[in-house]
Amino acid sequence: MANEIKNLSYYKMCFLHLNRSTRKGEKAPHKPVLLLAMIDRVEQLLSMGLAGHRMINQYLIDLNPKLEQFFYTNWNIYVKSELFTPSFSTPFFHMEGEPFWKLAMKKDAKPQGSQGESQLYKYYLGAYIDEELMLLLLEDDARNELRQLLIDMIQKKDLALSFDEPALADMSESKTFDLREAHLKFWTKFIDYSNQHGGLFASRKPSKDQWLTRTENGVIVSIVLKKTSCAVELNIKEGSKEKSDEAFYRLMTDKTHIEVELGPIVWHIKENSISAKIYQEIEKSFLVPQDESAIFQFFTERSARFVKVFEPYFKQTSETEKAQTEQPCELPSEDEMCRLFQDYMRNDGTSEGSVKKYSIQVARNAEVRDIVKRITGKDSLYKVLSPEDAGKVRLEVKSSPCDIKGNHMYSVGISHYIKFLTVIAATLPKPSETVSTPDRKKRIGWSDEEMILSLDLYFRTPYNKRTRNNPEIIELAKLIGRTPASVVLRMANYLCFDIEEQKLGHKGMEGGARQCKPFWAKYFDNRELLHKQALEIKLSKKQF
Repeated sequence: MANEIKNLSYYKMCFLHLNRSTRKGEKAPHKPVLLLAMIDRVEQLLSMGLAGHRMINQYLIDLNPKLEQFFYTNWNIYVKSELFTPSFSTPFFHMEGEPFWKLAMKKDAKPQGSQGESQLYKYYLGAYIDEELMLLLLEDDARNELRQLLIDMIQKKDLALSFDEPALADMSESKTFDLREAHLKFWTKFIDYSNQHGGLFASRKPSKDQWLTRTENGVIVSIVLKKTSCAVELNIKEGSKEKSDEAFYRLMTDKTHIEVELGPIVWHIKENSISAKIYQEIEKSFLVPQDESAIFQFFTERSARFVKVFEPYFKQTSETEKAQTEQPCELPSEDEMCRLFQDYMRNDGTSEGSVKKYSIQVARNAEVRDIVKRITGKDSLYKVLSPEDAGKVRLEVKSSPCDIKGNHMYSVGISHYIKFLTVIAATLPKPSETVSTPDRKKRIGWSDEEMILSLDLYFRTPYNKRTRNNPEIIELAKLIGRTPASVVLRMANYLCFDIEEQKLGHKGMEGGARQCKPFWAKYFDNRELLHKQALEIKLSKKQF
């Protein structure tokens, strides 16, 4: 296998011949289940936009609680044998014996002892896979073929597979064929064409990726290169699977009209992804020079047409959501920001001495305050909510006398603050959403009823949906006269007591958590009573 071209056939063969232990005549399912989790994780990264694509470009399958969750989910679905016990760490280590998998160790890590779960998360970032395998996983068809093969292997089906797929001539001539460089070469020519013809992708920077994406008037359009075809896609990403599915089916109700405008198109909703897509393909290969002109015209004409046809649907949706969610938000006070910053550093393992030094001495230093005022116009570091603005402050502080005298204590402290702002960005209101000073209400403590309502919603809301844009959080905030951001922060307080979520790497905010503790203790094992009381409170408030 070492001399084979690394195409889909090659990786099918690799998967089929995984080195697996046997018990009573049955092969262990651990490695195939881990590879299924890998496929699910790649799909998840694809749906995350730029942040996910950066990780994909490193060919890294990151060691992440989500990956572990995918592993156990797939195990529960597909493994029916009782001969084997599920273990996420075992196949992760032993997969390094396969030709496409290489463990990625953390910097300066020195693993010791057994290869258990504690060693895994402590010393490893994840695993690098072959570039060719990652590129295949970006294609829906190849990804689905590999997934089905793995499922069949786990379910011990008769696998009479044919591995004689023809390779493209360019690839058969040389094993070192670089697909990413071919992408870059094609996109360079196409963008030049777009500049000359006023296309949607004019002035874009060429990429080594398989796709280019452009958002125009709320419509997300991607142009995608495959080995034997090219596609123009409408990407439907609404922040959650429920919202994406709702938008997809809303478009489908007008399918006849849309296809009159565009011609036949493929409607594809993904079961394991928060996104959906609608696309058209042309059977031309970007690797064939004679096909370039036709692909250029197809990408230019179809992408503009997609925007024109779908813009009215997304414009109407965005205006409706804006009307529903747009309401003024209250900024956290300086004291609250300081407490949250301290909690973040403690959770991150910073010593108590450094916590106080970075949160108090740095913020109160006269020279730091002057720099903050000069660069941002704010009179306190804790009023700087933008990581970008805090970064500008840090650069200025680093070259100032106070930092040199303090052995860079001040710039290091602001570095911690920048990371903190990045972590809590989703809970902070944007400047345009804040209440003007005369309209702000005096801050008051949370009542027992408000604590019950927020805890009830906490138990019913998954971690990734506890954001100020969640309609249920917006509704509760309106009901109790608070901002969505304050409800999210209260949920972060409850997270301090949620051991199961902490095992998944989720960290809470301790500032203000003291008030939450008795409610957590009372209702954690009695959620039916909690929900009943929450409904009664809601009813009484609405009647009032």
